[in-house]
Amino acid sequence: RVIRVPGMTEVGHCLLPGFPFWVAVNGTHAYVATGDSGVRVVSIADSANPVQVGAYMAGSQVWGVAASANLIYVAAGDSGFHVVAVTDPAHPALVGRCSTHGFAEAVAFSGHRAYVAAGDSGLRVVSVIDSANPTEVGHCATPDFANGVIVRSDSAFVADGSAGLRIISVAD
Repeated sequence: RVIRVPGMTEVGHCLLPGFPFWVAVNGTHAYVATGDSGVRVVSIADSANPVQVGAYMAGSQVWGVAASANLIYVAAGDSGFHVVAVTDPAHPALVGRCSTHGFAEAVAFSGHRAYVAAGDSGLRVVSVIDSANPTEVGHCATPDFANGVIVRSDSAFVADGSAGLRIISVAD
């Protein structure tokens, strides 16, 4: 049963291949992590008629994505962390990548850093100051399987399987 909230209605939809896991929005584009089908780039300029305009195949399953300016940050399973240029949304292009020493499940972006929930490898912190050469600058082990991350202010909030929520200071 759907509970209607006043003023809440579906405006548009776009069917995509794969199984969407996460979405990031920047400007007039949505970037959808779709597992085996990579990242799907969807124009949302007309929200009543969103349309897929491009795709990025990571060579592995894509579980998470974050967006900033003309770049997206991709959690690409056993392929690690990818930085992808979306200057031309129809043709996303790999700029740089690095290992996460674990299965990259989710990614959040703040400042010049990406925070990757990397499964049994915990939280990995990656500097993206040089987007062609992303470099791990820190990590924090977690007791279980880090599979989600959000960053607010100086804290990373990590969903860590049976170990629950972990709050990790990421202040410099």
